[in-house]
Amino acid sequence: MSSKLEQISQLTGKSPTTVARALRNDPQYKVRDSVRQQVLDAARQLGYVPNHLARSFASGKSFCIGVLLGRPETDLGTPFFAPVLTEMLRVSMKRGYQSTLLPIEWDERGEDPVLKVLQSRRIDGFFISSGMLGDRTLKEIRDRNVPVVTTETEGIQKRAGRVCVVRRDDRPGYTALAAELYNRGHQRIAYVGPALQEDSLVMRRRFLALKASLAEVSIELPEERALFYRPRMAGAMSETSEARWAAEQELDRLTECTAIVAATDQVAFGVADALRRAGVEPGRDIALAGFGNLEENPNFPTDAPFLTTIDPERQLRGRRIAEMLIEMLEDPGVGDRVSHVPTRLIVRDSMVDAAS
Repeated sequence: MSSKLEQISQLTGKSPTTVARALRNDPQYKVRDSVRQQVLDAARQLGYVPNHLARSFASGKSFCIGVLLGRPETDLGTPFFAPVLTEMLRVSMKRGYQSTLLPIEWDERGEDPVLKVLQSRRIDGFFISSGMLGDRTLKEIRDRNVPVVTTETEGIQKRAGRVCVVRRDDRPGYTALAAELYNRGHQRIAYVGPALQEDSLVMRRRFLALKASLAEVSIELPEERALFYRPRMAGAMSETSEARWAAEQELDRLTECTAIVAATDQVAFGVADALRRAGVEPGRDIALAGFGNLEENPNFPTDAPFLTTIDPERQLRGRRIAEMLIEMLEDPGVGDRVSHVPTRLIVRDSMVDAAS
């Protein structure tokens, strides 16, 4: 036994055998999570680095998780996926797994690059977004019994093998928002967001969750109070300016309402700019809410967050993805499951009572 392992044993008060099993994370030997974490903390404190190659030879596993990136330039650059990815990598590392980022190159020959990755690389399990899971890929996953975790999709397990899903549940956040609006006396509520495209399942599901939540407290959201605009430019960088432009075209319609719910925080920021230019102050003259909790995002920090928003719990989703995938890797008996990550409402100064 190496001196480092002896030091970890002395520091934790655990036997050398327990220390070795906790560091190997071998599913054959059960070690309580609290004990494993204690050993890992001690190992980190002492600067112990496990020999992944030796672990791989001994267990027949690579201890490597593949994260497939269908649009690497935007995936790695967006502030919305970054918290999810960071937490996935952090949890995997703590549990003794390395993560490999795999940019997927799509071509015009009709070949499925995801299929090629599954066939050619020795990786224990994968995170693959639902948009990359075609029928041939799902068949390959089923035939090879490869553990996969994906997000934001429905009914996929009927066509696949060991595929688990981590989904964001929009209803809790919107249910709380609807109750907040009702309790503050709001009945005339407007919605502002990009036009719902047929392929935008996430945005469409979010809007339907809002409508259903408002209906539960007897607040209608009729078509004439839903401002769906077609952006002149696409992408997160232009979302605020496009929302400002759209809101300026419909200010009379928007200011007839006592509250505005925006599809995203970026849209809400654009709507707020348009309102202020017209002398209408959000948080004083009208209530405003968004979705995304960007004011607490590391890419958009502010000392005084203002916007009422629904937090999608991105870090929690990243943690769930990693934990679920590792559970599948360590216990072959774990089948497909769906884990719902609830959103939560954060009420800030942009939420005010309806004018009497």
